[in-house]
Amino acid sequence: KITREQALALLGSILGFYPDESYQPDYVLTVDNLLKMLAIQLRVRYGIPVIIMGETGCGKTALISFMCGIIRANLFVLNVHGGITEREIVEFMRAPIAVATAEESRNQDVYVFFDEINTCDCVSMFLNS
Repeated sequence: KITREQALALLGSILGFYPDESYQPDYVLTVDNLLKMLAIQLRVRYGIPVIIMGETGCGKTALISFMCGIIRANLFVLNVHGGITEREIVEFMRAPIAVATAEESRNQDVYVFFDEINTCDCVSMFLNS
């Protein structure tokens, strides 16, 4: 068991960001959540894609949102559904790409989270070729 204060201190010491105690006070920081955030950060650091799987409502979006807040990264979330088109996905990506390539955000990370991506017919768009 770990206290919220200890969890935030641990995240800060590893990730180099120190949120204050009042940051998202309703988010429950568990050892499992800490390990997931650290695993995500390691994968991102080494250019390995991240896939987060879990039942609807288990906290995937909340985890990513909390983590991006701590590391002060821009987060863009697209709620994918069965009827979404490739064109809509491409259009959505314009904003994250603009932020990622803007001079003023040169040293700031940009995360894109495709929530429920397994529900669309456009999954092939995300394959590395």
